[in-house]
Amino acid sequence: MIQSAVAREGEVKAGRHGAKGFLRGSSLAERMRQSTPMPLREKVDIAIQLCAGLEAAHKQGVVHRDVKPANIWLCLNGTVKLLDFGIATAAAASNATVADVFASAGYMSPEQIEGREVDTRTDIFSAGAVVYEMLAGRHPFEGDSATAVMLKIVNDVPRRIESGELPVGLKAAVARALEKSPAARYSRAADFGRDLKSVKATMPNPRETATVVIDRSKLNLPPKKPTPPPASQPRPPAPAPPAQQAQAEGVR
Repeated sequence: MIQSAVAREGEVKAGRHGAKGFLRGSSLAERMRQSTPMPLREKVDIAIQLCAGLEAAHKQGVVHRDVKPANIWLCLNGTVKLLDFGIATAAAASNATVADVFASAGYMSPEQIEGREVDTRTDIFSAGAVVYEMLAGRHPFEGDSATAVMLKIVNDVPRRIESGELPVGLKAAVARALEKSPAARYSRAADFGRDLKSVKATMPNPRETATVVIDRSKLNLPPKKPTPPPASQPRPPAPAPPAQQAQAEGVR
């Protein structure tokens, strides 16, 4: 759903075509500042839903132009909403370029910075920057000023994410989204989301209980004590032979 929103006190007042409503939760920017780390599976799921939201907007001919953690809302029920289409609205209304409408420097695409014509692939670059930040804990392009950051976006390759715990396919998907040339990126947000879903399908689900098979021969266990035999019980006397029994009865 495409929504324009203003966040305040943990709520978002969202509107679309005059409809109003409140979304409870927090922004991705707030979530990443919390001391409790996000599980990798949660990060990938947020990225998948972000791609789905961008695909829905792009199908309606809307380029967001300002995708960043502060504009990604995490609802309490786990749903992810893409907010604040103000720049997209202004750009569409005035036919403006980035020289007229300024987005957030750290998440802008090279073509946005250079004032060239942009299309849906500029949002894919920004989404890649957001996912990179979730995974690495830092921006893909860092500098002392907005100008320094933008120069790095245009000229430098983002630093590799040094983490052996991340799936190779996940790193590759983010790297493709962050390509300098729009032609080298994903052509659709849905394609980015598809690769992220493939990565998620290979990740273990902590909610599933794993079956563990233990080889006792590999365990350093103390030897079993032998089980003592049961205590012997006195046997009942054997019955007398018939002849002796008859003789005994005659004596009586």
